[in-house]
Amino acid sequence: MTRRVTSSGQSVKETLLWLKWADTDYRSARLLLLEGLLVQGAAFSNTAVEKYLKSLFAHRGRPIPHSHNVARLYKLVKDETGSNLDVNESYLRLLEKAYKLRYPDDATDGFNIALNQVRLLVELDRTVKKIIERFQIVRTDRNEKIILILERAMQNKDASILTSNVSLDPPLGFRLFSSPSHSYDFRRHRGQTYETHYVTEAVSDGPDYEIEGFSVVSDNQFKVAYIPILQNPNSASVNGLAQVRVT
Repeated sequence: MTRRVTSSGQSVKETLLWLKWADTDYRSARLLLLEGLLVQGAAFSNTAVEKYLKSLFAHRGRPIPHSHNVARLYKLVKDETGSNLDVNESYLRLLEKAYKLRYPDDATDGFNIALNQVRLLVELDRTVKKIIERFQIVRTDRNEKIILILERAMQNKDASILTSNVSLDPPLGFRLFSSPSHSYDFRRHRGQTYETHYVTEAVSDGPDYEIEGFSVVSDNQFKVAYIPILQNPNSASVNGLAQVRVT
């Protein structure tokens, strides 16, 4: 059962401010993911979830932690507010790793990641919906409930939020997970940077998001995390210059 808390006064103003910031990042993340821009979409997913979690602190009148670590923020929400919020922690840890790709030259040897378009989009929507359901904000001067982003999107038929949104339309899930989608693997290996963008035939809707990217077969041969449609997806770049063999 979802526990809701009703806020008033200054906490409402601060909550709405954080929600506004979070909504902007959420919309940006969805648009990027829908276009197949996975690294950028994952980074905005991280900041969106971060700001939605911080909204919960504001909603409860608690000091807002200064942290970008979404897994830590989630734990603090549960520990400090007694919330029964339940989101996928493996997904949160993936977002933290993806956030580091803003500066790929900072990646240390062994750093790797695998991203998939459908899995990122669906879990983002599920996570946001679970957090948004925590809020019940009422304007006391009008005794009027303030409509939040998901309900507004349905009222306004906002395609940027509704398109392929499994959290709002669960039957879409089967079609999305069984359709082709974009994937991305990255690895830093022996001083070299390896990455590849490819199309995946289908992916599973499993709870584990911490899948190894570009697992090493040999020094110049790697295995991508998801099954590619192309029989020989040899588009991986080494420091943007050479080609490597991908299996």
